[in-house]
Amino acid sequence: MTSASNTFRYSPQGSIFDSNKGPMLFSNDDSTIFSLLGFLNSKVTTLITKVLNPTLSLQNGDMDKLPIKKEIFDQNIEHVVRINVLLAQSDWNEYENSWDFKVHPLLLHIADDNLSIWYYSVVLTNRGAKNVPIFRLWGVK
Repeated sequence: MTSASNTFRYSPQGSIFDSNKGPMLFSNDDSTIFSLLGFLNSKVTTLITKVLNPTLSLQNGDMDKLPIKKEIFDQNIEHVVRINVLLAQSDWNEYENSWDFKVHPLLLHIADDNLSIWYYSVVLTNRGAKNVPIFRLWGVK
């Protein structure tokens, strides 16, 4: 459901979804999923879906009417879409509300020696600071 252009997302196997948020496509073949994802997020599909259904909500019947040709099932298209999905996942995982968040990307560039110097000069002045969760997240001991 959108007032802008329709967009389509990749959901890995085992994902939970809400059926009233839009149609879902399923396949046992990953290459089919990624090729379709590339086609569905193309400008061509955007124009077609606006003609098929100019309302806020795309329906399953609208999806059935899309002119899908075998040419979209190409290894090059699949490869580009896979890379885009991986880049989007990597970008999302840099945010703290991602389940796969590990460390903020800016903290990856802090040298261990500089962090240790900072830790000993600032944190040890307050002995209770050792138990602050952010320092454990950084791996500071």
